[in-house]
Amino acid sequence: MAEVAQQEDWHLREDRGPGVWHAGERQVQERVMGTRLAKNYREKVGAFIRRRMPQQHVEFFQEANWLVVSTLDEDGHPRASLVQQTERGQDLFRGADDGSAFALRESGFLHGDQTRANALRPGGKLGILGIQLTTRRRNRVNGTVQRLADGHVHVEVDASFGNCPKYIQGREMTLLDQLPRKGSVVTHTTGFGAFRQWFERADTFFIASGNSANGVDASHRGGPVGFLKMDEGASKLRFPDYSGNGFFNTLGNITLDPRVSLLLIDFASGDILQVAGRATISFVKDKDLPGSERTVEVAIERLDHLTGVLAWKFSDEVDRSPFNPPATADEGDLLEVIGVEQETHDVRTIYLRAPRPVIYHPGQYASFFVTAGGETFTRAWTLSSTAHEGPGGDEEFAITVKNKSGGAVSPLLHNDAKLSALEIRLAGVEGEFTLPPEGPDPGKAVVFAAAGSGFTPVMSVLRRLVAGQSVAHPPVVVFLSVQTADDIIFVEELQILARLASDRLMIVVSLTRETQISARARSAHPGMHLSPGRVSKELVAQALSNLPPDAVQALYVCGPTAFADGFQAIFRQVHVPDRVVTESFDY
Repeated sequence: MAEVAQQEDWHLREDRGPGVWHAGERQVQERVMGTRLAKNYREKVGAFIRRRMPQQHVEFFQEANWLVVSTLDEDGHPRASLVQQTERGQDLFRGADDGSAFALRESGFLHGDQTRANALRPGGKLGILGIQLTTRRRNRVNGTVQRLADGHVHVEVDASFGNCPKYIQGREMTLLDQLPRKGSVVTHTTGFGAFRQWFERADTFFIASGNSANGVDASHRGGPVGFLKMDEGASKLRFPDYSGNGFFNTLGNITLDPRVSLLLIDFASGDILQVAGRATISFVKDKDLPGSERTVEVAIERLDHLTGVLAWKFSDEVDRSPFNPPATADEGDLLEVIGVEQETHDVRTIYLRAPRPVIYHPGQYASFFVTAGGETFTRAWTLSSTAHEGPGGDEEFAITVKNKSGGAVSPLLHNDAKLSALEIRLAGVEGEFTLPPEGPDPGKAVVFAAAGSGFTPVMSVLRRLVAGQSVAHPPVVVFLSVQTADDIIFVEELQILARLASDRLMIVVSLTRETQISARARSAHPGMHLSPGRVSKELVAQALSNLPPDAVQALYVCGPTAFADGFQAIFRQVHVPDRVVTESFDY
């Protein structure tokens, strides 16, 4: 899956020990995928798990004003909580230059919260989830506590990896003028029903799981209001497990140790709820929880209510995630399939018509509800067409979809008979893989990098940038990584664009399964620079050799997380872009 030369800190996790696929994760993966597919999957995605944080993640965490943390109580029970800035510009998180360690500011732990004492134990396990509700970015890092020094808890990294933006509800937040000095904690071991409304109006919570042997994880869960349910006896909570990245960190932990902790934030008051309990997993879809692939039930044992501890206020407006499952199967505008074009052996473009104009920007993606055989799936695909300029929107647009082996939906889109029987509805459009509203600077270069079908948003933007009438055309360099020349999507259109803008457009294609490029292949792809093997520093340097070091205004990268991180690491050794925009599809 990763189309970038492996870095030393990337590794496959196959044996037991810190940062590996442990027995619980493997068990859930094999139950869901089957033994053979699960093993192949682990081999493909193992490069996503690192023993060092890539520079992009270090910068991400250092910019954070709050983080979700998971620790272990003295009895080994996981606990989910927060650390936060209490003044602007405070270094809540400090990452080592090589990404091998990080430090959390001790004063960032909440007043009265047991998490602080947990985190101060040398040798203890700690998990961090960084999440930006405004941009829907999130990354995770787990580690082992080393020491307390200079007002910070110092932690050695065991595992670092990115997470997809699915199911994150968008919210703005601001630092309070009057900061909390001392909060209160009330512990409940009965009477959990008093918090029923809090649970059932939630659209977001966090869950801590794990143990001292395998480490602890802090994970996000989001969905439509009502996706977290309390039973009639007010002793259990139930929530769906949606389609995700296939790591199954939380479910794998629960398989080995059922103890969990849920963290809920009352975004209106700023109060916090920590729920300790024991979880069980049902691998049967729950008709009362739309979109569920599995279901988790938590028997509540203890509830800690923290008040007056947050230094931040959240906005009342909520931008619901377009990935949220539909409450009913008839949500969204019904679309008509008006055409199909086969791009490669496993990629096709599907042309759709909506009952009313759709407004979108080149590079954005849309969420869809796809109903087949009475079952509704939620999927997101890039709008591979390029929107007409102007405010009116387009009734007709296109998506370009790769046929994913074993997938529930993409094989149906690649079968003409089954495609005609599908009900496809548009849920919404979003995404930030777009040109700036004011347009690009015509004097500085724009660089794109994509792997495989990650080229679809790049092509949408490229059309506007190179062929658009109202956008001044800066120098453009495109890096595309595919297995063979036959896997280049939009190949004929790319050749046309290369002819139209030969003086200002360079297209570099890395063929990862080729050791050399034949004269026949080169002649069949005019305007493209074909290169054997994976993207390298030397290839990037050569392609950008005519540009001064500060001449790149933006770098756009789309593809699997391993590709995106690897390409940026290589690119920063050659150039430092003014702006970096990434999009990942590791789910």
